[in-house]
Amino acid sequence: MRESKRMCYYITEFQSKESHAENGVNATGFVPSIVVENEAGHSYASYPTKEDPIRLPYFWSKGFSQEAYKNACKICEEKNKSMGLTKRDVGEIVLSSMMKEYKESKS
Repeated sequence: MRESKRMCYYITEFQSKESHAENGVNATGFVPSIVVENEAGHSYASYPTKEDPIRLPYFWSKGFSQEAYKNACKICEEKNKSMGLTKRDVGEIVLSSMMKEYKESKS
């Protein structure tokens, strides 16, 4: 039987125009990440991939200031809430992902 996994949106604080440029994206603000329960890491939502190179990223802020980060987090919280997730749910999902990544790095 396939395990049912929750997913949530998350804003990684360590984003910048330069860090996105390294991936070939001209980011104008924070890009939300998708984190899947018990799966290592995250992926940027709507970020171009090899399979879909023309997909455009979308941004939940204008710029990368501390205020922009807070605004992006607020949108993130609203999106997660609209999916029925509490702050605790989001914390559990993110922690499970981090633990999976840690365990895989030790293998």
